[in-house]
Amino acid sequence: MVYITTRPGLFGLLVFFGVSNFLTGFIFVLSAPLVLSFTSAAVLGKILSVGGCGFLAGSLVMTVWAVLDGAFMECWAFTCWPDSALF
Repeated sequence: MVYITTRPGLFGLLVFFGVSNFLTGFIFVLSAPLVLSFTSAAVLGKILSVGGCGFLAGSLVMTVWAVLDGAFMECWAFTCWPDSALF
C-alpha cells in the first residue's frame, strides 16, 4: 500500500480505473433490461451483436496499428510468451 500511495500518478490511475470499471458495470447490467422494456429480445440480440462486432473491429484495428508501429513483438514478448509456458 505504501508503494502505491507514495506515487500519486499510479494512485490516480488506480482510482480512475476502479471508478470507471465500477460505473461501466452498472451500464452493462442495466442496459439489457432497459432495452427490453421497449423492444423485443430479438432487437436486444441485434444490438448486442453489433456491439460485439464493434469490439472485435476495434481490437483488430488496434492490433494492425501495433504491428505497423512495431510494438506488437514487444507486447507479445511480455504477455503471450510467458503465458504459453503454462500450456
